Amino acid sequence: FCEDCTDLNDEDALPLWISRVLVKRHGKLKQRTPHGTRDVMYAKFKVPIGEACNHGWLSVLENDTKKVMEPMIFGPQHGEPPCRTLTNAEQQLLSTWAMKTSLMFDLGTQPQAIPRRLYEQLRLYRCPLPNTVVLLGANRGDSRAVRIAHGGLNLGTVPTGTHDAFMTAITVFRVVFKVIGLLGPSFPQHMSYPSALLDGLHRIWPLPDRDISWPRDGMAFDDQSLIAFEGELPRLDFAAQH
Repeated sequence: FCEDCTDLNDEDALPLWISRVLVKRHGKLKQRTPHGTRDVMYAKFKVPIGEACNHGWLSVLENDTKKVMEPMIFGPQHGEPPCRTLTNAEQQLLSTWAMKTSLMFDLGTQPQAIPRRLYEQLRLYRCPLPNTVVLLGANRGDSRAVRIAHGGLNLGTVPTGTHDAFMTAITVFRVVFKVIGLLGPSFPQHMSYPSALLDGLHRIWPLPDRDISWPRDGMAFDDQSLIAFEGELPRLDFAAQH
């Protein structure tokens, strides 16, 4: 995230506080492996992070996000209002956390899909970048406590075999994020999602400049539709070439 990366720590790509919240409510997590499932106390995925950032602004971001996101992880509880209001400041915080988490998981992906300049820009601006969209939804399925899907995409602006975008879907029980970042030489004039999904999604970056209610129109995704959503591409409209 910065030039001072001489001292590296192995850090959890998905912060430990999320696993602790889940385990406290439901007991040990079951991790799927090539050899079957095993009980674990936290979702372990370590990546190397510079010590200065890790114990500085990244730590502040996690602590601030936890205050907003922790009450959302199990969704509305019995006796509570069916929705909670998220202010613009809270939407920016959640979208920044989702962007940071996408970058963290990219560090453990080979080949990496996200260039280093995006890490540096996130540190400088402390918010997702202008060429990034972050969507927020809600999950009613009960089979997955945590799930991450991440990879590079070719949207047709660069040669085959390379990528000009990345997409990350992050599920933390009831909370669903999708981050779409554009890396290519040309950017779309418009990005849209299939109408069947719109009722369940909020775009929280770029900011909508208004408060939103989450979950929007109930918990939109179940176990099956969530998996389909992870791989579903938005529609991108590029300007005509002259």
